[in-house]
This record gives sequence, C-alpha cells and structure tokens, in this order.
Amino acid sequence: MSNAGTPINIWCIVRENRSVFKITIGEANDLIDLRKVIKEEKPIYFAKVDPDELILWRVNVASSILRNKDTPIETYLNDKLEEPTDTVGDTFNNFGGSNIRVVVEVPEGWKSYTASDGHSVELPSQIIDMLESNKFVPDLRINFKTAFRNLHVGQSITLPHLGQGPKHFAKGYQGRTLLVTKQMIDIWDELSVDSDHSIKRVLSGPMGVGKSYISYFLASKAYAEEWPVLYIADASDLNVESSDKAGAVICKYFLALNKDILTASELKKIVQFASDRNPQQVLVTVGEEIIDLIKLADRNALLIVDEHGALFEEDPPVPKRLPILGPLMNLNYWGEHYKFARECMIFVGPIQSDVFDELLQLHSVLKEPSIKEEVKKVTNCVPREVMHLVKYVDSLEITITSVSSFRQALKIFENDRAGEILILAQQYYNVLQTNERIRYYESLTSMFLPSRPTVRFDWKFLDLGLIYRYKEKGITHYFPLCPSARKALLKMYMSFDLPENIKNQLNIGNLNGDQFEEVLFNRLVCKSNTTIQLNTTDLNNNNRSVVTLQFDDYAMIKSPALSLGPGSDRVLSHGFDRYPRFDFMLGPIFIQVSVSDFVTHNSKTSTNIGKAFERMSAQAGISQMQINGRNQIEMYLDEMYGPGHSAIIDSQNRFVVTRNGTRVPGFRIVYIRGSPGIPNHSRKVREFPDVAHVTFEEITGQKNEVMEKFE
Repeated sequence: MSNAGTPINIWCIVRENRSVFKITIGEANDLIDLRKVIKEEKPIYFAKVDPDELILWRVNVASSILRNKDTPIETYLNDKLEEPTDTVGDTFNNFGGSNIRVVVEVPEGWKSYTASDGHSVELPSQIIDMLESNKFVPDLRINFKTAFRNLHVGQSITLPHLGQGPKHFAKGYQGRTLLVTKQMIDIWDELSVDSDHSIKRVLSGPMGVGKSYISYFLASKAYAEEWPVLYIADASDLNVESSDKAGAVICKYFLALNKDILTASELKKIVQFASDRNPQQVLVTVGEEIIDLIKLADRNALLIVDEHGALFEEDPPVPKRLPILGPLMNLNYWGEHYKFARECMIFVGPIQSDVFDELLQLHSVLKEPSIKEEVKKVTNCVPREVMHLVKYVDSLEITITSVSSFRQALKIFENDRAGEILILAQQYYNVLQTNERIRYYESLTSMFLPSRPTVRFDWKFLDLGLIYRYKEKGITHYFPLCPSARKALLKMYMSFDLPENIKNQLNIGNLNGDQFEEVLFNRLVCKSNTTIQLNTTDLNNNNRSVVTLQFDDYAMIKSPALSLGPGSDRVLSHGFDRYPRFDFMLGPIFIQVSVSDFVTHNSKTSTNIGKAFERMSAQAGISQMQINGRNQIEMYLDEMYGPGHSAIIDSQNRFVVTRNGTRVPGFRIVYIRGSPGIPNHSRKVREFPDVAHVTFEEITGQKNEVMEKFE
C-alpha cells in the first residue's frame, strides 16, 4: 500500500502485551489504511485478525508510562477511532516526538461458558465478562420467593435488592418497605395469565404516586417466579450516543438478573447473529435478540423500563435515533391519542386509603390515630405529598398535643404547598402561545366542571405532576392531585377572564347550558371568602326570600361518594360526571343550574327533584350496599354530618329534612335559571312549593357581587 500525502511516523503500543512499534503512513491515508499498515508491521502477532477488526484508541502519552504494566492503561482509553473515512492527518496533530499515539487492541474471541442447565455454549468474551461480573446482581431468588409469598392488599414487604432501584428508592422514612396495593395485584394478575400475544402496558401518572414502586413490585415478583426479566430502573441509562452502548446497558442488566436461569439454548439464541469478526456490533446484536427473546419466549417474560419519558424528551426521540430501541416506540406515552396507546395505558393515582394507613403507621408522628384522617385529607393519600409533609413536620419538631393544634400546622403546610405549586403552574402558563392558553383554560374548566366534555391537558402540563387521570366507563377524567394542587389551580383559574364569545352571549342572554354553568362557576369561585346573597322566589314568582352563599373553597366530588365528607360544609362542591339531579352543593344547600325553565328541566328522570327523595338506585359506581335503602339527599347528608338523616316530601309537598328527628338547619333546594324570564309555573309550585328560584336577571344584576367583572 502506498502512502498518500506527506509520510509521518506514529508510535503504537499493543494493549495486551505492551509491546511498542513504529509505523510510517501518509497524512492523506484514512483509518482503514492505518489498520492495514499496523497489521503489516506486526504480521505474526496480528495473523488471525483482519485489519478492520483491530480496535484503535487515540492517545498522547509517554512511552515509559504505557510500557509499565502496572499502569492501568484503561484510564487512557477514552477516544476510540471508529470513523473509517477519517484521514490520518485530521486524526492526529503534532506528529513529532516519541509519545505513544495509538493503542492497538486485539478483539477477544469466543469462549466456552457453562449455563444454568449444566450445558456448555460458546459465547463472545464481552458476554462472558458480564455473566461473570458481580455488578447489578440481585439478592438470591429464595429471598424474593419468601417475601412475595401469599400476597394480599395492604401487606408490608421488606424488599430484597434487585440489583437496581428506582430514583430516590428507600430514601424516605419507610426505607425498603413496600406496601402492596390492589392495583399492583390487579396488574400482576393481568400480566401473569397465559396469552398468545405480548401484553404491553404503560403506567401513567404524576410524579410521586408510586409508579416506580409498582414497577419494582412487578419486576421483583417476576424475578421470584423465575421469569426472564429485563428491568431498567432509569430509562436515561439508555439515552447514550450509540446503539452499541445502549446494547451494553440491555445486556448487563438482563444478564445480571437472569444468568442463574438462562439455559444453554437460550444463551445460544441471543448470540446466534453475533459475529466474532465484528466485535463492535456484538452488544447491539445480542441486545436486539434479548428484546426478541422476551417478546417471543415460550414462557412468561417481562420487560420493564421505568422513567421511560426520558426517552422521548428529545427530537428525535431516543428510540428513533437508536434503532436497537425501536420496539420501545410502541410504549410511547406521547402517542396517547392513538387507539393502541389508549388501550395499553394504566393510570396511577393516589393509593387506597387503607394501604395509606399502613404507610402512615411507619412514621412516629403521623401514625397517631387522632391525626391520621387529617393527614389523609391534606395529602389525598399521595406518597409524594406525605414525604413533603414529613419533611415539614420534622423541621418543626412537633409534639402532638391535640388534633386542633396539628390541624393548624397542616393548614400552614397545605397553603405553603399551594404556593409552591402555583409557581410551577404560572411558569408553565407564561411560556404558552395564545392558542395554547385558550386550551389550558378550557382544560381547567372541564376539570373543575366534570359534567362538561373533557378537554385534555397537554403532556407538558401533565408532566408537572399537579393532576392525575382515572378512567370510568371508558372515559378519561382529570382530577387535582391533592388539595394544595386544587387550591393552586383554582387561584390561577380565578385570574382568567371569560372568553369573549361567552361574554357576548351573556350580554344578549343567549347562553347554552355549558356556557352558563361556566359563567356561574367562574364568578362564584372568584367570590369565595365573601358573602353572596341571591334574591329568590318560588316557582310562580311569589314568596320572595334570600339565599346566602358563604364558602371558603371549591372542590369536586369523586364517585362513589356523594359529598366531600365531614368538615366540608363551607366548601362549594360540584358533582362528578352524571351526578344525579344537582350541579352544586354547599353544606345543606342543593343547587340546580339550567338554561331551561324549571318545568322543562324537571321533566327528565335524571334532573327530577322529586327523585332525590325516593330510594336511590345503583348508579355511577354507587352500589346497593352503599345506598342501604336511603335516598340521595339522605346519603349526602349522612356523609357530610353523620348518620340519622331523613328526607321526605310530606302530604303538603313540603321538604321535611331531619337528623334524629330534629330539623336540619339551612336545608334548601335552589334552581338557578340561565336564560331570561321570570318563573310562571302555577301548577309546579304546588308540587314543589319549597324550591327557591333564582332568575337570570338576578344573576346578571349582581353587579357588585357576582358579575361586576363584565360591567
């Protein structure tokens, strides 16, 4: 081979035996030529190696250092020469001197390895190195079998080591304790059934609700059952420069977890396309075969990639940039609008109340029975929030003296958290374009008014971890993650003006039902912590009176409850989607909202007020056992104030609502009409003489109370 360009001398060293030699090559020759010249210079040593198989590293180190076999040469091997078309002149500079400029490495061949079934198999040396390494090796399977035996909801497990762990794992006060939830068992039962097809699922939910613990549970359970498992605790480990590095991650994690169960035939399968003539491609090829093994195995196998959103933060996404990760595109959270993605999505939200009790039981302060319920209210059974609360409690060095004193501390914590969350929400909003701000407003409106069609939040907002999703009868709903998140988002919502088209429709008195509910909600929420007085009449425009609304907060009722529960009588509430008959509740006040006149609105079974006094039928996730022979109003009041309520319509068609025989003070049913006109229902008033009617004119006339923003 002839030299191209000015000849130069380059000192080289063989990595394996530290022998030094010199070559001469032209500056314009490429790295393919460089490998050929190196082999020609050492033909006997490199006799069994093709030139393109030689591994070259660029260095600039004194010969005396690298020739010393006590020198760890690996510390200098940071610059592998991989681009074959690069020229020698572009690759090296300052050619003079006697420093070593190239380290030459001979790729190792295949070796024999004894698999778990006692049979031998020939494997690439890189794979054998991983199999013989103690890095990422989990605890013995027997420890997992013992820990995961006879699983039941609420069970407390001290987790053995799986070789890897989720971010921040075991750093909280609960240490390595895992509390088994119903969702964990349900998912495992689904995955463990015999199936002719792969089962793909994505755990989706805000940060801090326990997705990583579910993943760790599933991986640990599969490991205990001796399934082949590929568990990657942090997907960012796969966000590397090249497919061969991603392949190395897949290989080392998979082999560490499974080397004690992989048979010789399985090992032979995953290396079947690896070539000893292309060592740099071995880890890519084996990594691809590992994924295929899990997809196509004739026994149950499991692939779990936690924190997988890290793979889709760049453009293009990592699985598109690195072909080896192509199968993970099917798990792409950001493709939720596709039918397949919706089917594979599992929403993770706050954990069950009884399981959360067990989590609180692990803390010396929060386990106190007198304060458990208060903690559950302020955290909404969200593990992340209880971690924040623990940090707050520990900083105060609280000594529990009474529920009331601790409740005051919780109030401060809740408000502080709301302030922190509000900053996050504002930062998100401030960078939105105009059309994105409109959608954000519509998404918040549909969340706060669950009867409206759902408007999805975009993924960047979901990624803030302020709301969670749940599915009911095939419909996805959004809900604030905790009271602090709800307060923060409400405060932000209060800063928004109504859309121009709704204000225009309001001015001409031609709102549709959704628009009027939005107007009323928007203005009522802006008037929390004040007293709103609405003039009312009966259904025939007689018997004038005043309804007073005083509330400090707003919240949504979540099925299967019919109320917000005890201590919420100064919180304006809205029913869930398909909540029967009423739209808003405030303590013992029940409010219907419609643009129709009362007779028209009351003609439907779902909105007929009389039905609220009849025994309730099972609906909206509410069972007959929960109903227990009661009507809707009785159930609501029992939840709010305790058992013993009775709600009937007497022989004079009057509402008689009592608790243990004593009248419930303040009970009212209010109808607010969202279109012009006075009530003129001379027959209906005899059927419902106690219904308080509020006209559209009364609402729009509240210039200084409710609607002044539009004047």
